[in-house]
Amino acid sequence: MFRYPSVFSEGVQSGLSLCVKTIIPSLFPFMVVSEFLVLSGTGSAVGEKLTALTRLIFKLPGCTSCVIMMSLIGGFPVGAGMTARLVEEKYITKQQGRSMLMFCLNCGPAFSVSAVGIAMLGSKKIGIIIYTSLVISSLSVGFVTRFFGKGEADILIKTRSDINGGAIISSVKNSVNAMLSICAWVVLFSCVGSFVDLLPMNEKMKAVIFSLFEVTNGCKTTSDVLPVFAIAGVIGWSGFAVHCQVYEHLKKCEMPYGRFLLGRLLNSITAMSVCFGLLKLFHCETNVVLLSSKVIAQPYSVSLPSAVAVIMLVLFLIADNDLARNKQVCYNEHI
Repeated sequence: MFRYPSVFSEGVQSGLSLCVKTIIPSLFPFMVVSEFLVLSGTGSAVGEKLTALTRLIFKLPGCTSCVIMMSLIGGFPVGAGMTARLVEEKYITKQQGRSMLMFCLNCGPAFSVSAVGIAMLGSKKIGIIIYTSLVISSLSVGFVTRFFGKGEADILIKTRSDINGGAIISSVKNSVNAMLSICAWVVLFSCVGSFVDLLPMNEKMKAVIFSLFEVTNGCKTTSDVLPVFAIAGVIGWSGFAVHCQVYEHLKKCEMPYGRFLLGRLLNSITAMSVCFGLLKLFHCETNVVLLSSKVIAQPYSVSLPSAVAVIMLVLFLIADNDLARNKQVCYNEHI
């Protein structure tokens, strides 16, 4: 740091730019919506319709269905954050939360399809194959977890109907705190990445180190020197930067970090295997010009799911205010 201060300064600036331009605009709406789904009880109400399905596949209560869905489209921290919130609000047991943390941690389609597929590999088709591999991997690991655990009974709790004006306020407040933590880790590991570039080693070793520590640079360096299916493994592993972002949620569920690492390793190996098979089944070509060029990946780039999340948030806010107003009117009439 003292010898190359400008390099680390550029790393910090790059991390801050990534936070301001991509992560906050696209990830923050998902985080607010996910918090509101849990705090207001909306997710539990919706999940009642899917209880039979979640019990059959994952041996989990219906309220977890929204978490599983959001984890597949919302980006890495969203699913883990919702899982920890379900445990805090006593919708599920800690054992069930630990099972969910084994597979409810995924990248969104924007990163797999747009950043990796189109920007890095020059092929939307490959991006879709990689994302499909990750979804299949996540659901497969989730299915396997149903056969493990101590068999704790579900928490008997009624679906909440007490949506009030405080739910949206708490959702925004909690999301802001979580967003600050995520941005801090992004900046730190961006700085670490600038240090790795200075090390005297070949490109394959750098790809391995980047893949272990940070998913964006890991995918970029892997796409240059390793087969395409290895990228699915890098995203399935997700990198220590993401691990640090969700470590707080692991503690809330009392999940040992070693078990979490095992889950990431299973996701990585399964995703690579599935991606390898799909690439054999659906022949794809990559653009070698893009592979050799410098690409700035945007793991949380704005996408259709982000727009849907914003619309959902607005609808929730309208419904939240209406219900709060009706309750106040009824209360006044009663007085």
